[in-house]
Amino acid sequence: EIRVTEAVLAHVQHHIRNNNNNNTSSSSSCETTLLLKRKFEYNFKLCFVNVIMLHFVSFSGKEKEEKEVLHLVEIYRFRHPMVQKFAALIHLIVSFTMLLVDFFLGTKKKVKVDDKFD
Repeated sequence: EIRVTEAVLAHVQHHIRNNNNNNTSSSSSCETTLLLKRKFEYNFKLCFVNVIMLHFVSFSGKEKEEKEVLHLVEIYRFRHPMVQKFAALIHLIVSFTMLLVDFFLGTKKKVKVDDKFD
């Protein structure tokens, strides 16, 4: 069974804060409200994977209808050790590839030190 913890909300809020800081038209002092819109649960028995997909809607500013943003969060649980190792390897390859692309193309976003995520 997969459980959604407060860390998921903290991660989404961190993502929203970083996007607000990188977007010059947004004010970082706006209060943001999160609403769980949809939740899907899947059990892929043949490949030993459980997945929860959460759709959050965030509202920023005073007029909620103006700045509504949809955030998709996927949480995976791998029930077999070999599937866990394979998924970790794929994650490592994708992360390294993205790091190289960001380094060579200069597309990496700058993050303020004050908004560090723990």
